[in-house]
Amino acid sequence: MSVAEFEVPSATINDLPEEVLRHLLSLLSPYGDLKSAMLVCRYWSVLVIEIIQQKYAHFKKSINDGTVYASHFMSENESGAGCTITERYSHCACYFDNDKAMYVFGGCTSPSTTINDLWRFDLTPKQWIRPLAMGIYPSPKACASMVVHKNNLILFGGWSQPTPFPLHQAARFFSELHIYSTQTNRWSHVPTHRPPPPTAGHSASIIEDQMIVFGGSHGHNNSCNDLWVLDIKQMTWFKKEVSDARIRPRYRQSQIVLDNTHILIIGGCGGPNMVYNDIWLLELGDKWTWKEMTVNDSENGPPQPWCRQMCRVGDKVVTVSKGFRPSKDQPGFQIRARPSRTWVPPTQEETQRNTRQKRTPAESSDSSSDESCVNGRMGSFRPPPSRSHGASLSSTSSLGATSSLSAELNTGAAPLNRNWPGFPVPSREHTHPGGPSIRPNATNNRQKQIEMLNKYENLLKMKTQAQSKQPDTDMRNQNPMYLHVLDVSGAVSEGVVTWLPVSECPCEAMETSEEVLFYSLVEGRGELLMFGGLRTDPKGMTRSSLYPNPVTITNDLFLFMPERLMI
Repeated sequence: MSVAEFEVPSATINDLPEEVLRHLLSLLSPYGDLKSAMLVCRYWSVLVIEIIQQKYAHFKKSINDGTVYASHFMSENESGAGCTITERYSHCACYFDNDKAMYVFGGCTSPSTTINDLWRFDLTPKQWIRPLAMGIYPSPKACASMVVHKNNLILFGGWSQPTPFPLHQAARFFSELHIYSTQTNRWSHVPTHRPPPPTAGHSASIIEDQMIVFGGSHGHNNSCNDLWVLDIKQMTWFKKEVSDARIRPRYRQSQIVLDNTHILIIGGCGGPNMVYNDIWLLELGDKWTWKEMTVNDSENGPPQPWCRQMCRVGDKVVTVSKGFRPSKDQPGFQIRARPSRTWVPPTQEETQRNTRQKRTPAESSDSSSDESCVNGRMGSFRPPPSRSHGASLSSTSSLGATSSLSAELNTGAAPLNRNWPGFPVPSREHTHPGGPSIRPNATNNRQKQIEMLNKYENLLKMKTQAQSKQPDTDMRNQNPMYLHVLDVSGAVSEGVVTWLPVSECPCEAMETSEEVLFYSLVEGRGELLMFGGLRTDPKGMTRSSLYPNPVTITNDLFLFMPERLMI
C-alpha cells in the first residue's frame, strides 16, 4: 500500500463543532473583529448575527438584574506615554456607531474656563484621538447639546463662563448651530432663520430628520419649557406650541427617545431650591401633548438627578451614582427643620416653673397673696405699694406698669391676656436693673446651644480620626458605584415608570469614595461609557447644596460591562 493512501485529509476551522466555533467568535471584540468575521462566509455571518443578539440580550438582562461591573480605563497620560483628553465637566458626548467611537466636545476645565476642543475615543484600540478639524470652530462653551444624524454631529447652544478680568462680566449664552462632518473632518457654522433664543442646559434628540430641543436656561435663573424643532433638511427652526403644557420650566434634564412618537423627560432644575424628580412623556402626533408619569419606588432614584446624565438601554433608563446611596440611615440626607429665630413667649406653666427655681427661701415663705404676682410673670397685676421717690421698687414696678394702667386694674378693668404672661408694658418709671428681659430664658437657651455645639464638635473629631485610620481597601469596598435603573416599559401603554432596586457595581480600580457629578453617559456596543465630571465628597452634600465643595475635575473613563457570556 502506498504512502499516499495513509495521508490524513486537511481540516479547517469550519470542521470544529458549532458550539466551539460560537465560543471562539464570542471572544472577539464587538467593535471590529466580530463585524469583520461576518465577511468570511455565510455560515459565519449567521453565527455572528446570533452572537450579537445574544450579547445584547445578556447586556440588557445584566442591567435589569444589576450584575454589571465597572472597569476604569487608564489613559495614556496616566500610563506614562502620550497625551490624553483634558479634565472637564458639563461637556457633551455621544456615541457614533459608524466610527465605533465616542465623541466629546467642550465643557469646563475650571469654574472660570470653557473650551471648544473635540476628542474621539476609539473603542477598537481603546485610545483617545484629537481630530485636527478644519472649518469654523464653535465658541468655547459648556452645557451644549450634541446629537448624531447620519454622518454628522449637530452641536447647538451652550454658555461660557465670564473671564476673571475685567471684572463684572456676565456669562454668555449661545444660539449658534454647528455641524461636524465625520467624513470630511470639518466644522461648519449653519446660519438659520429665527433660531431659538440663546439657550444652555437644554436637551435634544433626533427623530428621523428633525432635532427636537426642550427647555434650557436663558441666564439669570430664567429657565423655560419651550419646544423647538429643527428641520435638518431645510435647516429651519420653528417653535412647537403645546396647548396643555403643564410641565414646569427647567434645565439640565434628561431626554430619552422611546420611539418615533414618544419622548421621555426626566428630572431637571428650575433654579435655586427647585430640583425636580418628576417624569413626563411627550406624545408626538398631529397634536403634541404632555403626560405626567406615575413614578413607583421613587426612593430608589438617584440623588441630585439634575446633576447626572441618563441613557436608554432597551426598555430601561440607566444612570450612575458613586460612593453614596440615598437612604434614611444616611445623616447627610436627613430632613431637618431649621430653628426659628422668632421668640415665642413661654407658656404659663413654664413661667411658674422658672419662677419657683429662681425664688429665694425668704420669698418662698411669703404669703399666698405675694405668689399671685411675682415680677408680673404670673397671676394678676396689683397696684404698687405706697412709697417715697427714693424707695426700692416693688416687683410690680419692674413690669414698667404706668399709673394709668394700675388705676384701670384697680377699677376692675379687663386684665391683660393671660396667654401672654409677662407681656412688656411701656414705662415712664425707672426699671429695676435685675428685672426680667423680653426673653426670660435667653441665658438657659444659650447655654444649651453651646453644649449642643460642643457635642457635635466632639463627634466630628471622633469621626474624622476614625476615617483617617481606615485603610484604603476598606474604603474601596464600602464605597462602590451604584446603578439606578428606571423601567419605562409601561410608560406609553400604562403611564407608569418604576425605579428598580439599587444595585452595586464592583470596581476594584476606585480608590476614593468621592461622588461624581456633571459627567457624560452613553451606550456603546454592549457597554456603558461614563466620562469626566466633578468629584466631591458625598458626605458633604445636602439637598440644598447645588455646588458642593471642595471639588476635583476629572477625566476618568469607566466602562460598565456585564459578566462574560459563555456561549
